[in-house]
Amino acid sequence: MRQSKVEQDEYTFPSVVKACRSLMDLEMGCGVHQHVLKVGFESDLYINNALIDMYSRCNVLGRAQEVFEEMPQRDLVTWNILRMAKKSAAPPRQEFFFVKS
Repeated sequence: MRQSKVEQDEYTFPSVVKACRSLMDLEMGCGVHQHVLKVGFESDLYINNALIDMYSRCNVLGRAQEVFEEMPQRDLVTWNILRMAKKSAAPPRQEFFFVKS
């Protein structure tokens, strides 16, 4: 994305994160996440939803939880992603890790 001079904004990052998720490329996804933080989009709802989805589908539930807890705003999509992560969580003890207030 940077090499091809594609504009980096709040609209491109969710798609890039979703591509990393689809490829199950956690290493690239983590790199994208770091870049999101570097350019200042860490509070974007759509980017955070994509990151939570990527981390939970890659079974990195702790990192998904961290992104969730750092979000200044959540919506119905956020909660649905968490619900799906809870359902597919491998160890039963991690089923309710997002519920703490």
